[in-house]
Amino acid sequence: LTILSSRYRFTHTLLADAKFSEVAEAAISALVQSNFLSSLACGISQITSLQLGDDVVKSMALSVVSSSCCLGLGFAGRDTNSACIVGLSGRLIGWDAKRVALICVRAAEVSSRFLGINLIHVASRSNHFRLGGPVVVVILGLSSFLAFHTHAPLPDVLAGAFAHPGQLLEKTSVLQTWKSVAIHSLLSACAALA
Repeated sequence: LTILSSRYRFTHTLLADAKFSEVAEAAISALVQSNFLSSLACGISQITSLQLGDDVVKSMALSVVSSSCCLGLGFAGRDTNSACIVGLSGRLIGWDAKRVALICVRAAEVSSRFLGINLIHVASRSNHFRLGGPVVVVILGLSSFLAFHTHAPLPDVLAGAFAHPGQLLEKTSVLQTWKSVAIHSLLSACAALA
């Protein structure tokens, strides 16, 4: 499929669907692992009692960084000339310093979102209520749905729980960046207060 897509200059539907699945897997993996690391750093007794070695913790941290960079690469790909978000192609062509910087910004955006979700989860964790993190992810998904549902397909809307689902470099994008900034700012404020 990759060879056919390359040869005829189109993305086969199965490849596009596989890309969405990969992004979802990386997001869930990074979220779960970063939740574990946040709980360990905050001294949650159920996690600290496991007495994990430094090599295991470093390996998990490296996995979170790797997943965040993969997600950053995926979200930065929305600004490439070959990508088309709601009928609008991106501006980036090829690899240059601007694209590398955009990947770093997107990876930082995803990491920041994960940190906010996990801080709220750890802060709201008690003996009777342990759903802080999943509830935050559902709220972020609903916020993204309310902000973007009239303009974007469902996979893009759900991606908005982890980062801005649109293009950052396209000023005329119908998925306005300010809506994601508002959602992210609210998450950051809640995490800071937690």
